[in-house]
Amino acid sequence: MQVNMDETARRRVHPFHTHIEKLAPQRPGKIKVDAGYVYRLHGAAPLLRALLRRVVLVVFGPLFALWGWRVCGKQHLKGLPGGAVTVCNHVHPLDCVRLACALFSRQMYFLSLKSNLELPVAGRLVRLLGGLPLPETAAGGVHLTRTIRALLGQGALVHIYPEGVLVPYCTALRPFARGAFYYAVDNGA
Repeated sequence: MQVNMDETARRRVHPFHTHIEKLAPQRPGKIKVDAGYVYRLHGAAPLLRALLRRVVLVVFGPLFALWGWRVCGKQHLKGLPGGAVTVCNHVHPLDCVRLACALFSRQMYFLSLKSNLELPVAGRLVRLLGGLPLPETAAGGVHLTRTIRALLGQGALVHIYPEGVLVPYCTALRPFARGAFYYAVDNGA
């Protein structure tokens, strides 16, 4: 399936909201992502997140290897003095899990549609694995930017799909939104 947007349409769409292909019908949201949204987990949640992440890596890592998936360039992570913004094409629903397996040695977060975090079971898992919902308001965008700045300052990896849309198994590069590159430059990451 090809997704085409002419340049004028792309400019009218906020860079965070270019996810056009929907895998399932979306219901009205339960989560309100605004300036008051709590991006960082508190209490027992960070420990649960770390445990869940390890379970996912132990289960999925070998499965991905059996499927012929391999990681190249891991040596580049060792020289990073702090946090980093990572990018890749969004071509599979399990991309975030694959990235977590590939970058297991670093704390990782990834931007996700709010609707992904609203799914009954998977939404909680996405949140625990480091999903950061995209904001609905300008104030929410400022809040997300501050959160990403803090995470990068703590040495975390923040992953952004610069094409802004999941197109299953697409092998061609599509136009990039500017969000990932803005965060990298703005934070010296």
